[in-house]
Amino acid sequence: MASATDADGNLMDPTLHVKPLNIIAITDGAFTDDAETVIVEAARRLDGPRCEVVPWQAGVQFFQTGNDKAATKHLQQLDDDPGKRVRGENLRDIVDTVPWKGEAGHTLTADGILKCVLGAGA
Repeated sequence: MASATDADGNLMDPTLHVKPLNIIAITDGAFTDDAETVIVEAARRLDGPRCEVVPWQAGVQFFQTGNDKAATKHLQQLDDDPGKRVRGENLRDIVDTVPWKGEAGHTLTADGILKCVLGAGA
């Protein structure tokens, strides 16, 4: 990637520009897929010699709509640096977990999701 940038770090070929990616997963409970392995591998690849992308280039946000305590614990473990469980590696933090704190009977809306993922609360 260094050969594709000028002295100021700007891309010389605009077709190489990659837009930031933010994956938002909405869940109401614990899931059975092995998200941790996928997240760790993605973080490794993002920091690898073929990518070397900026820290804000890619992220995963788990948006919890339910109040399942086991799911909350699992999501928090994913958020609290899964790289801690990988020996000798300092992986980037690409995961955030946001609980929806809507009142009982309220419907989750696109605006509610947007407010939560942007940090404005619901």
